[in-house]
Amino acid sequence: RDREGGRPLDITVKTLDAAGFVATQENGYSKF
Repeated sequence: RDREGGRPLDITVKTLDAAGFVATQENGYSKF
């Protein structure tokens, strides 16, 4: 439903979430 809806908010949240996830992954690797 969300994907078919194509709401701008959903896209923005997805993009921010993806960026945050990548940053967290990078930090995790650095710590390890």
